Amino acid sequence: MIRQLRLDNVIVDLDAEADAPDGAALRRAVAARLQVAEGDLEGVEPLKRSIDARGRPRLVYSVRVGVPARGRYKGALPNGVRDAAPEARYAQRQAPAHRRDARVVVIGAGPAGLFATLTLARAGLKPVLLEQGKPVESRARDVSRLMHWGQLQEDSNLCFGEGGAGTWSDGKLTTRIGAPQVRHVLETLVEMGGPARILLDGKPHLGTDRLIAILKGFRQGLIDAGAEVRFGCRVTGLELSDGEVAGVRLADGARVDAEAVVLAVGHSSAAMYRHLMERGVALAPKAFAVGFRVEHPQAAINAMQYGRHAEHPLLPAADYRLTANFKDGEQQRGVYSFCMCPGGQVVPTPTEHDG
Repeated sequence: MIRQLRLDNVIVDLDAEADAPDGAALRRAVAARLQVAEGDLEGVEPLKRSIDARGRPRLVYSVRVGVPARGRYKGALPNGVRDAAPEARYAQRQAPAHRRDARVVVIGAGPAGLFATLTLARAGLKPVLLEQGKPVESRARDVSRLMHWGQLQEDSNLCFGEGGAGTWSDGKLTTRIGAPQVRHVLETLVEMGGPARILLDGKPHLGTDRLIAILKGFRQGLIDAGAEVRFGCRVTGLELSDGEVAGVRLADGARVDAEAVVLAVGHSSAAMYRHLMERGVALAPKAFAVGFRVEHPQAAINAMQYGRHAEHPLLPAADYRLTANFKDGEQQRGVYSFCMCPGGQVVPTPTEHDG
């Protein structure tokens, strides 16, 4: 009988990993940690991998592994070893059969709109995704003209178009929340063409170059699932009937009927928010943070984090995070570093001329 265990903080030396890229180094480390022979291990499944940069950099794994349920692994477990709990999974709901002909419009093909459309399509509905900008391959040409020549296309730029404002923002996938939906998002990105390593890395990262191909794969995945994807469709307003949504109106005067509308319009769609306010939709101000940019030579950060191992081939570009809280009477302010972009550049993000 095999008992499934979970181990956290399994340490693997960088050089050992480099010498045994087939996972043999991790298997040896797990066997040593459990004090069993390697032959007794029933599979070693890495769940998460991160880097401990303190002192000599090391790889730190969380793993699931099976061992024979005998001896010390028959009853109570040793310290630092626990039974592997079933992984929480995101459950896709199915639309009732009598509602599967309902038409749902999703406005915006950023991350929220893409996943909303996919969720609706896989639930059995036939959603229509409307994006005011262009497909990512056409959008790339407009972004290039904006960055190199200052030529702005108001509906196709670094904020608007397939993929939304994140398409040219390096593709970091780090989040501070733990929920089944996080794994679901990562698995979906892999399904659409993303690298499988994002399921393992502690700080998953795609990169802009991969995002373009993934977005094209995502678009095809939506179509295959039964969704309709339309570009160059700027929504100017909601159509109401007896106080309920009945569709949307496009800039060219066309109307798209819908029984429900998902607003995934992003942070730059000021015109849509003004329209919602005019139609009496309840809006509330959101708290915000004020930030500024700090630049460092990447080589300096690598040297500070990794020391003499800074050029090791298994080490990614180093980053760091700072946080501090300051209190003055009843007032408290948090100061924190939000995001690092190794090798990044400053880009122009206007969405309107002279804006």
